[in-house]
Amino acid sequence: MNKKLIFTFLMTSMATLYITNVQAVSCGDYLTSSATLTADLNCVAGFSGAAVSIGADNITLNLNGHTISGPTEMIGISVNDSDHVNIIGNGGAVKGFWSGVRSTLSDDLYVSDTTFYDLGVGVIISSGNYALVENNDFIYIDSYGVYIANTIEGKGNQASNNNINNNEFYKNGFGIMVCGERSDNNIITKNLIWKSEYFGIELNHSNKNDVYYNNILDSSLHAISLSSSSHNTIYSNSLKGGNIGLSIIGGNTPRCFDSNPGIQTLSYKNTFTGNHVFDFITGIGVGLGLADTRLVFHNVFKDNKIYNDEIGISFNIDAHNNEAYGNAFTGTVTDVIDIGTDNSY
Repeated sequence: MNKKLIFTFLMTSMATLYITNVQAVSCGDYLTSSATLTADLNCVAGFSGAAVSIGADNITLNLNGHTISGPTEMIGISVNDSDHVNIIGNGGAVKGFWSGVRSTLSDDLYVSDTTFYDLGVGVIISSGNYALVENNDFIYIDSYGVYIANTIEGKGNQASNNNINNNEFYKNGFGIMVCGERSDNNIITKNLIWKSEYFGIELNHSNKNDVYYNNILDSSLHAISLSSSSHNTIYSNSLKGGNIGLSIIGGNTPRCFDSNPGIQTLSYKNTFTGNHVFDFITGIGVGLGLADTRLVFHNVFKDNKIYNDEIGISFNIDAHNNEAYGNAFTGTVTDVIDIGTDNSY
């Protein structure tokens, strides 16, 4: 076969594959092969379940610039026990549902180039690993833009090694939440999180995560919150405006989907380095201060620019043996308040 015939054969084969994947998807469809939307999909009130369910490995759902919409009692796109699923918006949108995408027990999820709008939750990664959520917009989400948690009981289940990269969040309850036992080693980077009602990023009972190069503006409560979480690395973020820039607490705080909800837990050996923390009531709040118990300890705060805050760093009575050094406090009214034990600064 000559080169011209080979080229013609290949192009024809590719066109055939593309045509095969373009199909009219209807409300309630259960996909076991890849599909590309040809029109908007609007699921009317009263329809239950998910607008689209994906139940096989190696599936790509291409919104092709179209919108999937429906009522709050529905899920937009459900991915259950299926690996290597790609949801590609190409400028499309998911709106109206209680969850835009809910992935359960599924690894290697990929979600990109989609606007999630007016939802209960944007993307849920439940007991899944190695997801990549990138280049999406999350706008007017009631609770979490992206929610990562190990919510399914079972030996070996995790929600780890997921990557939330280069997304924009605007006016959500929370931007990004990582929550619960064995929800560790996740990466949160290069996201713009603006005007969160509560927290920009929260790590709750979650360890060994990397949070860096994020821009978090005007969160009503905390830009970044660590609750009973340890060995996290938080560096080179820009935090501006709100109540507290970084909050680290321990103790019997509310947990997410784990087996021992009553036990007391700790926050230790987190590092907060090279961040810009501007225009907060408290730049860095260490400890909750409910009891003189060693709950938040051996955390390091170094080389941060803590500018124009009312209080730079506040060590509460449950903050013990923490270190703060190399920080700049330009324009901050009170650099450090320390009512804890053996903190150095």
